[in-house]
Amino acid sequence: MKKLFAHTDLEIALLTRSHKTHPPAGGPNSIFNIPIVIGTHALLQDKINFKKIGLLVIDEQHRFGVKQRQALLRGQTQTETQTNADRSQRQSVSSPLESVKVVPHLLSMTATPIPRTLALAFYGDLDISRIAELPSGRKKVITRLVAPENRAVAYEFIRKELARGRQAYVIVPLVEETDGEKKSVATETEKLRKIFPEFAVSMLHGRMDGGEKKQVMEDFKSNQTQILVSTTVVEVGVDVPNATIIIIENAERFGLSTLHQLRGRVGRGKWQSLCILFTESVSETTRSRLEAVVKSNDGFELAEIDLKLRGAGEMLGARQSGYIPFKIASLSDTKLIETAKAEALDLLAQDPMLSGHPKLAQKVNEISREAHLE
Repeated sequence: MKKLFAHTDLEIALLTRSHKTHPPAGGPNSIFNIPIVIGTHALLQDKINFKKIGLLVIDEQHRFGVKQRQALLRGQTQTETQTNADRSQRQSVSSPLESVKVVPHLLSMTATPIPRTLALAFYGDLDISRIAELPSGRKKVITRLVAPENRAVAYEFIRKELARGRQAYVIVPLVEETDGEKKSVATETEKLRKIFPEFAVSMLHGRMDGGEKKQVMEDFKSNQTQILVSTTVVEVGVDVPNATIIIIENAERFGLSTLHQLRGRVGRGKWQSLCILFTESVSETTRSRLEAVVKSNDGFELAEIDLKLRGAGEMLGARQSGYIPFKIASLSDTKLIETAKAEALDLLAQDPMLSGHPKLAQKVNEISREAHLE
């Protein structure tokens, strides 16, 4: 960001759990007086209240809950929107536009939108901008669903890639062996050290302290470690262009969005990359779900499949998936949704205060409009 705004005099602040460039308190140097603030979940602290947010950008949106995203809007100043409509027409019906909070522009970014967000986009509350092309010089990641009996063949391919100087991730669903035969970080690390004795194998998981995790990642980035066994802690924010292989064990344990995000850890360099999905599940439903990941590298398409499988959740509540409890059109009814949206916009154009539709106005007023529905 500093490079992007180098030609301006705009100051940029950073706030994370372990680092802050400006104090979150009063005074001229306060973080609240800085025009651009970049941060992690640390921005969600109760004492962090920005009064005049003009633009809110949420990266990796699927990593935040609904209430967490709305918490960023704490402290926004109240305003009352006035219109030219005759106030006498509103005496019996409260305006759906009155007494709302100033809501900033919102840019929500993710490779895999959660079902709720995707549904809101379909129903017209959010606009979608899709970036379909790959960054210059990158190749599409090849994904394969590999049966357990072909594991030895897969390992031999990995050995050849590592011998060429490349690196590999191995993703497992657990930190410890607490779930029967499901693989864990510790046991998988020990197993791979025996299978690949000529290469350095390290492990990474969320229970490690910050300094230890940082050192493990630095060793992997510098190619001192060739194989990194990890949980989904590497799902976002990890960029190692030299890593060309990612193995995902017990792939049936992960959602489509998570699988796509994990696959995104490779394919960041100039070399062809491969994602290998291992599963011992014989369920047709499970295998067809994993086949969707094999066939598509489009996170939006996978999110649509996820939406059909998991449901949209509550568009006016906190649930981000699950089937909504009231009657509403199916997302497969695209034409009907577009027609309904056009009719709604036409109604608002003719009767913006809904003065001629008191029951509809009453229903609208029951809905909280304090934040973006996203």
